[in-house]
Amino acid sequence: MGEEIFNTPLFNCIRDLQNPNSVTAAEGQHPDTYQGDFWDYNGEPHNNSTVLSHWFYLLSEGGSNTNDIGDCFIVAGIGINDAERIAYRTELTLNSSATYADARNMSIQAARDLFGANSNQVVQTTNAWYAVGVGDEYQHQIFGPSVVCVSGASFSIPNLPNGASISWSTSNNISRSSSQGSNPCTFTASSSDEGWVQATITTGCGNITLPRKNVWVGNILPLGLHLTDRTTGLPHYQFCNGQANPVKAVHLDGEAFIDEWDWDVTGGYVYYNNPNGDNSEVTIYPTSSSFNVKLNAHNGCGWSGWADMGVATVSCFSYILSFSPNPSTLETTISIEPASAKTKNTEALPEWDLEVYNQGQQLKARTQKIKGRQTVLNTSGWKEGVYIVRAKVNGEVLTDKLVVKE
Repeated sequence: MGEEIFNTPLFNCIRDLQNPNSVTAAEGQHPDTYQGDFWDYNGEPHNNSTVLSHWFYLLSEGGSNTNDIGDCFIVAGIGINDAERIAYRTELTLNSSATYADARNMSIQAARDLFGANSNQVVQTTNAWYAVGVGDEYQHQIFGPSVVCVSGASFSIPNLPNGASISWSTSNNISRSSSQGSNPCTFTASSSDEGWVQATITTGCGNITLPRKNVWVGNILPLGLHLTDRTTGLPHYQFCNGQANPVKAVHLDGEAFIDEWDWDVTGGYVYYNNPNGDNSEVTIYPTSSSFNVKLNAHNGCGWSGWADMGVATVSCFSYILSFSPNPSTLETTISIEPASAKTKNTEALPEWDLEVYNQGQQLKARTQKIKGRQTVLNTSGWKEGVYIVRAKVNGEVLTDKLVVKE
């Protein structure tokens, strides 16, 4: 800075932003690292401002070295135009009490806003601050899908320093298709299970091993599909016959990144809790002894194939319906009976409702607010056939069949 003002045998500028420690600057040596050499601990802001100036120089022009606190850095310059946009946007967000840490955070956010979250400008803004001793260097990450199929999947690490090399490693169920060091690099599935992809980056500053990217490898195995109770989260394979059973489909053998479920319910009904979205949660109503549930799961590698859940039905009602006689010719007595000895005395029941439907699902008879445990149903004049009797008692809906004969 000021090289056209000071151009003498002793000095070639007012301040040297490329190398603030330079002895050829007219104002003398200044710090290029936060709290590094030549830092003014008396808090004189103009003396210490060369840290910010050096950050801007590195962001614009790039550079590599080891700073005063022993951190090796590599910054690839993004050009003065992009650097100016980031610096200007940062200045608009800072106040007079802002610290270097504030400037770092706001400039990284400015780069994200202007150029995108994973852009090269974000990488170099972060690394330029690391170069001047403020904050950590940019943490590279592996980009790629969550599922590796036999057809192959590509992984990459963008915005690496010039001259950097990569060494890829994987779990045993993944094979590398591309040559070692390729970026991007293609991998294929050799078996189905959880897996991972990892990379070690080598630069002029040494080696950096990135965190593993966990993936699912290959197709989903049907044996990993299970049912759980939506309320308790526990395995659910015994279903209450004739009642609502809220269940959730899960994959217990690792995160398989399932994006769709399919249900096959026989001897009952299935209702999707979110038919336009996540269909892993359903409510199932078993209605017959042939009740069965099968599951099929899909991820980026395709469908798992149907898995039989091996379910069974049990009676979960506190009460049962009883008809006497059945078949009925003129009338029949309908009783509410306890399902087990543990059920409270039915005489204490509140009022209950009764509905009878013919085979065409048309309402044939209705009686409401019945007191006591019994009522008499008059069936004289009814056509022969099977009728569905439904009683609503204490929040339970009891259903059974009544046969009518002339």
